[in-house]
Parts: sequence; structure tokens; C-alpha cells
Amino acid sequence: KQLDDAGQYYQQEVAKTQEARQQYISSLANAAQLNLASLKEYQNIDWERLKTEDKEEYLTKRDEYREAQSHIQQLQNEQQSQEHQQQFNHWAQDEYQKLVKMIPEWGVPEKQKAIAANLRQFANSKGFNDEEVKQLFDHRSIIILMQAHAWENSQKTAKNLKTKKVKKNVKVVKSGKG
Repeated sequence: KQLDDAGQYYQQEVAKTQEARQQYISSLANAAQLNLASLKEYQNIDWERLKTEDKEEYLTKRDEYREAQSHIQQLQNEQQSQEHQQQFNHWAQDEYQKLVKMIPEWGVPEKQKAIAANLRQFANSKGFNDEEVKQLFDHRSIIILMQAHAWENSQKTAKNLKTKKVKKNVKVVKSGKG
């Protein structure tokens, strides 16, 4: 029941976050549209005539135009960044669900922290730094890391076991034969 409650809470938080992001993206789109409308104002200007008649006005208008263009570019970049972030979050959520399906303990926060700490320590011992480990979202790479850790532990256990020496079989001769 606690796991179901935690899952529902997680789903609600993700939905709220996605809704807020969507509103932010739409507000960015609206701002970009407004700035595009202001750029149309500059399309009606005869730049060559203005350049020859009033140099100072030309320079002022040109700077305003470039500023408006850079502002629009900045808004578009921010919008793309938000969209990429939203896609990444959706993908990360899918990967989390796949991992929970394959490893149910991953869905329990206390167990997940213990497993993650153990895997981080193993990965660090193999030359990965903490930043590289934090970038692991793909459920397949986490599964492979867990399998490698389990294999190494089994190899250590196998080395620690004492091997029994088996006596050579003594040949038994049946009676009646010379």
C-alpha cells in the first residue's frame, strides 16, 4: 500500500511539474510572437534612405533591431531548452519505471538508496567518477552495472572457498580375472 501511495504521489508531482513546464513554454512562445510582431515594425523602414539622410537615427534603429533579434533568439533557445528538458524528464521517468519493473526493490526509496550507494562505490572502484555515475539513467546500463558487481562478488566468493582435493579413483579388479 505504501508503495502504491508513493507511486501515486510521484505521478501527481510529475504531472504538476509537466503542467508548469507546459505553461512556461507557452508563455515563452507568446513572448516570442510579441517580439516577432515588433520586428515587423522594422521591416517597413527604408534602411538605405535612413542611412543617407539621418545617420544617428539609422544607428539607433539598427541597434534596436539587432537587440530585438537577439532577444527573440534568446527566447527561442530558452524554449528549445525547456522542451529538451521536458523530453529528458519524460525519458528518465520511463527508464525509472522500466528499472522498477525489472528490480522491484528500486521502487522502495530506502532500498534504492542502499543499492545506488553500493553501485556508486563499485563504479568508483572501477574508475568512474561521481559525475559519470550520476549521469546513468538508462535502465540497461544500471542492470549491467549490477550484474558486473554481482559477478565480481561471486568471483571473490569462489576464490575464498577451499577446494576439496579429490582422491584418485582406485581401480577395482573383479574377482575371477587374472
